[in-house]
Amino acid sequence: MTVAAAFVTAGCSVAFVQGPPPVAERRQGFECTTSPAAPIVDLSLAVLSLLLTTGAASNSSSSFDRDPGLRAVTVGSGTLVAGLTIVSGVVGLDRISDCELAKSQVLPEPSLRVERRPTPSAPAPTAVQGAPPASPPAGAPAP
Repeated sequence: MTVAAAFVTAGCSVAFVQGPPPVAERRQGFECTTSPAAPIVDLSLAVLSLLLTTGAASNSSSSFDRDPGLRAVTVGSGTLVAGLTIVSGVVGLDRISDCELAKSQVLPEPSLRVERRPTPSAPAPTAVQGAPPASPPAGAPAP
């Protein structure tokens, strides 16, 4: 039963831990996994599987005596699950390490915004001093 459950969950880290994007695609604020939860689950299952496999290999139970192939299948499948979960846990830890390193090396993107400087306000137009007043149109009565 435990071996069957381990088969289902083996590879948690490979499936759920996301490493950093390639260097050319890294932008400020990129996402990748920094939580070690999935690798911890994988490595815990590996230890449990190895303990169960060791127990099955050294057990002198009558169920193994009745079916000699059962011990071989139990030990073989337990070893396989342990191997898969160890590989998955190590891959997950490696991806997390790569993510943390990549996040520490990201440089801020250069700003392409154009900063507008306030322009000094121009003085309001005023009448020119000393200019003669406009003459009335021809044919208009003088005041």
